[in-house]
Amino acid sequence: MTQRLGSGRAGIRPRFGVAAAAMLMAGCATYWPTISGRSARSRDDAYQCAMVQLKELGYAPRTFNQDNGSIDAQRINRDVSIALPGEQQEVDKLLVQTQRDGNGATTIQVRAETVIRRFTRTGWVEDGTKATPAVQQAAHGLLDRCSGAS
Repeated sequence: MTQRLGSGRAGIRPRFGVAAAAMLMAGCATYWPTISGRSARSRDDAYQCAMVQLKELGYAPRTFNQDNGSIDAQRINRDVSIALPGEQQEVDKLLVQTQRDGNGATTIQVRAETVIRRFTRTGWVEDGTKATPAVQQAAHGLLDRCSGAS
């Protein structure tokens, strides 16, 4: 059987309208919250402050790029991970982005994430879960400490 253009699934309309899509997006906005603040520090100073604060908060930087001002750090929540079945870990992540904002100041954005990492035959796989209160508190602490005057 041959099918002509315009027939079949191409003519089916999506069930979700614009309002439903907006509600879904709004629900995801707090799943992994991003907070931001302005610092009087230079971008390089704000970046260095973030790196120091991450280490003081117990987060290990995994990837970082000083040229573009980004840091991806994580902390394994060992208390929760012990109770998880098999090869699983709960991991809190802080993703920091520093950007110059024009007048010699810096904008700092911090995204708080939590994932459940599990080991499979093909390697580690991460499933997102709601950001823990601890990672959200760490994000606010980092922002508070690094957005002050130099």
